[in-house]
Parts: sequence; structure tokens; C-alpha cells
Amino acid sequence: NMIGIMPEKTIKLCANDLFRQKFGVDQPGGASLPLEMLAGGLAGGFQIIVTTPMEMCKIQMQLGGEALGPLVSRLGLSGMYQGTFATGMRDVPFSMIYFGLYGIMRRELADKQTNKVSTLSALMAATVAGSIGAGLTTPLDVIKTRAQATGADASEGFAQIARRVASTEGASALWFGLLPRVCIISPLFGACSS
Repeated sequence: NMIGIMPEKTIKLCANDLFRQKFGVDQPGGASLPLEMLAGGLAGGFQIIVTTPMEMCKIQMQLGGEALGPLVSRLGLSGMYQGTFATGMRDVPFSMIYFGLYGIMRRELADKQTNKVSTLSALMAATVAGSIGAGLTTPLDVIKTRAQATGADASEGFAQIARRVASTEGASALWFGLLPRVCIISPLFGACSS
């Protein structure tokens, strides 16, 4: 996690800024929730290049306690990207929700005369947007984690995993880890974006 968070957030924030510029979101009169969500979603799609192997390492090491070197040797490059689709299915919607809400809240909290946002207001906007985004995408995170867990059937698709979890453990199992996820993600994005 310590190794992966910095490049992951760098890619996500830089890609979001790049797409916001391309779509003219920050130009006077250019603010548009759909375009902010599109920019965020595309940024989330780019970040999975780093996120997928980082998450795979984290999950495998937590489950088996295996050191990083032997883990990478055992799984190989393709194994490190097991669950890429599931990671994208979590990160793209999260980024759409997060960046869309963050943009709205920043505009609402900006000084009406200078259009500037204080650090405290930016922190609040990022933390609230992160909380909502993390909460709403918790089922997608559960599915992603199951796709990357030890013993997961690599041929089992995203929808199949969701159906299996819901039918064998109940629909509430898709919300396991909601509170820890929100408690981790909201301050992380608050600190990164403010």
C-alpha cells in the first residue's frame, strides 16, 4: 500500500486534471457535472494500471503472509493483474462519484467574489465526496476483493461473483467493510485533494 498509493493517486489526480482541461470544465461557464464525472471516470480507468497489482499484493499478502518477492515470482506479471476488470468496475464509478461531487461542493464553497476555495473548504469537500463515493461503491469493492482473493476462480466474472456472494452469504455481504472503507478513503481523498 505504501509503495502503490503515491503513483496511484498521482495518476488519478493528474489524469483527472488533464481530462478536465480537455473538456473545458474549469473554463468560465464550463462547469458541467456530466463532464466532471466523465473526466473522473476516465482518470479512474487510468489508475488501475497501478491499482490492480497493488491491490493484488495487499490482498494476497494479508491472506497468506507471503513476502512480496516470492508472491510476484509465484503469480507472474499476468497474475498480478488478476481482477483488473473488477478493479475498474470499482474505481471508475468511485471516481465518477467522487470527482463529480467534489467539483459541485468546491463551487458551492468557493468565495463568490474571488472564486477561491479555502483549504478547509477543499478538505471538507474532498472528505465528504470521498465518504459518499466510498460508501456507494462498497459492493463493487467486495466483488473486486473476492475476485483477487486466494482460491478465486479466475474464470468467474464480475456478475457471477456478485450473484454467488449474494446467494450464498446474503445481499448484505456485499456491504461488508462499509465503515472501514469510508473511514480510510474519506481522509485519504481529503488530504490528497485539498
